[in-house]
Amino acid sequence: MVGTYNYWLVLLSLVVAITASYDALDLTSRVVACQGQRSERFWLIGGAVAMGCGIWSMHFVGMLSFRAPVRVSYDAQITGLSLLIAVAASWFALYVASRPTLSLSRLFGGGLLMGFAIAAMHYTGMAAMRVAQPVHYNVAMVALSVAIAIGASLVALWSGFQLRLETIFTSIWKKAGSAAVMGAGICAMHYTGMAASMFTPISISTVTAPSASQAGLAAALSGFTLAFLIAMLLVSALDAYHAERSAKLAERALRDSEQQLRRLFDEREHLVRDLHDNTVQSIYAAGMNLEEIKRLIQKDPARAAAEVAMAVAHLNGVIRDIRGYIDGSAEQTRAILRDDLAKLAELSRSISNPRFELKIDAAAAGHLTPDEAEQLLQIAREAMSNSRRHSRAKHGTIALSLTNEGVMLEISDDGAGFDPAGPRHEGSGLYNMKARAQQIGARLEILAALGKGTRIVLNIPMRRVSQ
Repeated sequence: MVGTYNYWLVLLSLVVAITASYDALDLTSRVVACQGQRSERFWLIGGAVAMGCGIWSMHFVGMLSFRAPVRVSYDAQITGLSLLIAVAASWFALYVASRPTLSLSRLFGGGLLMGFAIAAMHYTGMAAMRVAQPVHYNVAMVALSVAIAIGASLVALWSGFQLRLETIFTSIWKKAGSAAVMGAGICAMHYTGMAASMFTPISISTVTAPSASQAGLAAALSGFTLAFLIAMLLVSALDAYHAERSAKLAERALRDSEQQLRRLFDEREHLVRDLHDNTVQSIYAAGMNLEEIKRLIQKDPARAAAEVAMAVAHLNGVIRDIRGYIDGSAEQTRAILRDDLAKLAELSRSISNPRFELKIDAAAAGHLTPDEAEQLLQIAREAMSNSRRHSRAKHGTIALSLTNEGVMLEISDDGAGFDPAGPRHEGSGLYNMKARAQQIGARLEILAALGKGTRIVLNIPMRRVSQ
């Protein structure tokens, strides 16, 4: 004795199966995204319930689409057991697919276990039918249905693992295609299992006529299930949106923090360079002058007193510079570059060698930006300090001129010089001069020869000169 199918309900069961499969793939992504967090457990349980209810609902709608030769009702407890089996199988599938790796042994082992679980859900649901004579099964068709269930489970696990890092916004069509294959496999398993069932001619119903039609019950169950599955998708999409937005905000905050940290490092480097080239060198020059004043006190007390007053004034200027670094006013533009260079030259003429002569082209100074003027002054200070400490020179020159290429600063002396090709170590002074030149886009040249003095030449190209 055979039955027939309501093909609209068959189509509805297929829609439920595909929707449940899509939910499973999407919820696997949420489980992966929340790994290590408290919400991982909730997504795993929620996904298992959604997927299990979807598979079970498809199975039950598929059974309701079958018009048996006798009226059929179902045992509530056994039917509930089939639902629990579906949820447990779904939990296992989500757990396996959301792991960081999926070996072949885990894939096939998980596929076998999940396939048998789905088959158990189906045949438990069939066992819930309340008829006087039991339903018989075609063993070959039952084996085929189990094989289809295992195949669908393998596809589900592999697809879930491959798409576990995708969200609903990044791979909707990949997930839709995989869900269609998975849903078709689940339906194929169910209807193969239904084809394996055989009602005996003497089978009779043990219940009275139901108050609701099978079509109405199937439509209500499908509507509720689809609404639940769509709600889970919306919750998943909302969570993915907030997670993506939070990640972007965190990335932006990290980028801002990195930029701020980089600015702090740059400011620290500039401060160290300024302290070395300005404050330290100024104190060193004042110390050298005080050494000379100590020897001059007995020979010429009046001149020594004048030099002490000059040294005190110079140290007061250093103190003002240090205060400027502390309160942040050290970046104020130096008003007149010529006066600053003149003070450097005047300090060199006081006692110690070399005595620097100043040659300034006022037009050249007028073409410099405040930052260029500041860096140029610090380079000049560093070059003069090195000359006084190492060159043993007697005379030197500070020249600032305007050329066809731009502005040129030249500091030279007649000291011992050095061999540029010979072994030497680049100290912080030379490094700082090069860094300052690079900061304003200038070219720094160091020209020297043994016994013929040293020339420091800074060229600020015309493209960098203010118009």
